[in-house]
Amino acid sequence: EAIRDTVPFLKAVSSKNDDAFSFKYGVKVVNIQTKAIEYSYGGMRRLNIDTGRYFEPSDFTDHRQVVIFGTHAAQKLFNGFPPVGESVEIEGHVFEVIGVLQDPLPDSSNNGPDTANAFIPFNMMRLRRNQRDPSSIVFQPISGDMHLKALAAVRAVLAERHHFNPKDDKAIPAWDTVEDSKQIMQFSTALELLLGIIGA
Repeated sequence: EAIRDTVPFLKAVSSKNDDAFSFKYGVKVVNIQTKAIEYSYGGMRRLNIDTGRYFEPSDFTDHRQVVIFGTHAAQKLFNGFPPVGESVEIEGHVFEVIGVLQDPLPDSSNNGPDTANAFIPFNMMRLRRNQRDPSSIVFQPISGDMHLKALAAVRAVLAERHHFNPKDDKAIPAWDTVEDSKQIMQFSTALELLLGIIGA
């Protein structure tokens, strides 16, 4: 919230946590890497839906237990059975499957390919894991040529709130997809936060 309120030239911001969760469908139980995200994450990371739907704002405001699968993650749990509309257990809690992603572009990978991941609303992971702060913040400036300015501004906000030097790259390492890929028209900038600092 502080970043959204303080940095005016951001187009979108999303909290993100990334963890391996236990999924159960019928008698089958598998571990799937799961990203807990906010609504705006999908546009920044180009999470396009093949079947079903993407999250909608009310999924977050109403605290709905819904999940979206990457294609490989869906195959891992459902063995080719159509998952949309089915119920699965995640860490013992029932979630409805609302969508399956299209196979992404080759560079659509952030801590593992999106096809191998499941996605749930960020506030559901916060409730289930009793974890207040995200492990990452993903944000998108209003234009590609402002990505370094945006990165510096976000670092400054976090440094003030959590008492570290904003120029200390080791405190909050950044994965900057604009700098990495040079794709100025399609970009997101991920600022990784260390939980030790956020919890201080």
